[in-house]
Amino acid sequence: MFRSWILAQREPRITRAKLIQTCIVVAFLIPTFWQLNDYENCDDFDTTATVPDPASFASCKAFNDVVFHSMVGAMYFLCVMQMFLNFLPTVIVFQSEKPVFVRERASNMYDIWIYATTKMIAEIPIMLLVPLILVIFVYPSIGFQDSLKEFSQFYFILALMVQAATAMGYFLSSAFNSETAAVAFAPILNLPLSLLGGYMINLNSIKGEFPQALLEWL
Repeated sequence: MFRSWILAQREPRITRAKLIQTCIVVAFLIPTFWQLNDYENCDDFDTTATVPDPASFASCKAFNDVVFHSMVGAMYFLCVMQMFLNFLPTVIVFQSEKPVFVRERASNMYDIWIYATTKMIAEIPIMLLVPLILVIFVYPSIGFQDSLKEFSQFYFILALMVQAATAMGYFLSSAFNSETAAVAFAPILNLPLSLLGGYMINLNSIKGEFPQALLEWL
């Protein structure tokens, strides 16, 4: 555990890079998805009129549909960015530490689960700080629900995604002896997550018939 803390402190470039990446993402997200909660109540639309205007009602519905899809797109983009910003850097960083780990593991100095657990614990502060900074700026800017409970849930989900992405990065990096091979295989591992995440295609449209039956277990 102590050595994991020391190694984390000796690599401040990774922490700075993650913070800079987060600031750049925030700078693009805020103007792109600014205040998407500008919905209109179409059920009460133009109630003062003697004869309802179908065109106005349809226009209101169309506007709300656009806002809704933009809101979903913002949430999907946040999830994808958290995945990529924490997955690929972990793949690269672990490759430089892998020879030391293999040598010490061969000497029976510790078990694999001890190394993995202490490594993850040592990185918890930065893995919790980065999504917190992102959520603090992006959540009110996009216009999500003004509730502390919803804010906490949103942050908790992103924090768990950062943990999962980091763990997947260690897993992929440990499966290859070459950094080039690990980085080249990374998009393949992310492909089913992005494709079947529910944004590209409605999962209810995937039926249990061939060839879609092959995707059900994913």
